Amino acid sequence: MKDLRHLNLYSTGIRELPRSITSCSNLEKLQLGESYLEELPDDLGELQNLVLLDVSSTPIKEVPESIILLRKLTSLNFNNCGNLHKLPKDIGAAMRHVRILDIGTTQIRTLPDLYELSSLEYVDLGKAMLPRDVRNWNKLEHLKYDGHRKMSSKGWEESSLSSSFPCLKKLSIEICPKLVTVPDVALKHDLAHLQINGISELESLPRQNLQPELKYLKLWGCPKFQGFHSNEEESNLNNISVATNSSLEDSIYLEELQIQCPQERNSLSVDLQCIRDLQDFKIGWFSEEPGSFPFSIEQFSSFASLQRLEIDGCSKLKILPEQLQHLTSLKEFTISNMGLDMVVLPEWIGDLSRLVRLETRNCENLVHMPSKETMLRLKFLKFLFIEACPLLEQSCNCQAGEDWDKISQIKYIRFL
Repeated sequence: MKDLRHLNLYSTGIRELPRSITSCSNLEKLQLGESYLEELPDDLGELQNLVLLDVSSTPIKEVPESIILLRKLTSLNFNNCGNLHKLPKDIGAAMRHVRILDIGTTQIRTLPDLYELSSLEYVDLGKAMLPRDVRNWNKLEHLKYDGHRKMSSKGWEESSLSSSFPCLKKLSIEICPKLVTVPDVALKHDLAHLQINGISELESLPRQNLQPELKYLKLWGCPKFQGFHSNEEESNLNNISVATNSSLEDSIYLEELQIQCPQERNSLSVDLQCIRDLQDFKIGWFSEEPGSFPFSIEQFSSFASLQRLEIDGCSKLKILPEQLQHLTSLKEFTISNMGLDMVVLPEWIGDLSRLVRLETRNCENLVHMPSKETMLRLKFLKFLFIEACPLLEQSCNCQAGEDWDKISQIKYIRFL
């Protein structure tokens, strides 16, 4: 066992490690995630060559103090350890080579001093209060923060997380009910991935967020969000000036966009015409007004490269918006969580001539596909997935379904 370098017990029924494990002096990777492991050995620090430790999704309650002796450790994963409440006090000072630290979905709310973690490239801070001093995190590329219920905009400002990390490419902020603005770190010129979820008081973002390097933008669970304001100093609703297409310099080169629209309004103050090269677009939970859709035909006109579209959620929408028929480059189309009034998919789906994959999810009253003639126009359609749509599944059943002849030519049909 002394020559053992990699031990993978991932997703097993193991509840404890044998005492002899610490005699594996050459062990470099120890993967114990999704097991029933309840504790780590007290002398874990004897594994001097350990580089990776993964105990994610286990019921462990504490981390042994000896972990600070693992000077070669570069990856430490405690994600989804729901019984874990704290980290050893000196873990930051001892583990200067750690590049990956994940404490997401744990009970950790207070962090030890993590200033010395100068090699960090990825960190998920979960719901912990933000550390005061992280100015040494100069290599950080990906920051995730699931939010603390008491975290406010002032808290961000007081934390050095409001600083601009020189290498940061991805930022994810979720469930911060008291946060009313995004931190300055979200305004980085070279940020490629920005995800904001569950910030209920957020009304707008600075136009500065839409930088040329930004490729992925998700705004979800922000019911008051209405658009992008042009002046960083003025964020009230009367001063929203959304991204315009007044010049080529205003173009936004996103590859993926996800927006959850405010339900109290029929339109969202985002001009999609200034977005170029968009490949993935997800929109959901827009206004409850019957027949409403927050975007016009003109706003879709620039989506020549759109490959994947998901429409997720509107309980009063009777039929899919006609604006979508102009997305002729579309290859994947997903329709989710539609209301009781939508019983049939529209005939214009046949205009999506390049469609390869069509998926419906949780549309309880959806009964029929478009006509056979329309479905035959979709010459590239190879995948049809129907999930939690009981009436449509019945209609498309190969035994006696009345819509079977409309879809029988599709190579892969799955009911999930």
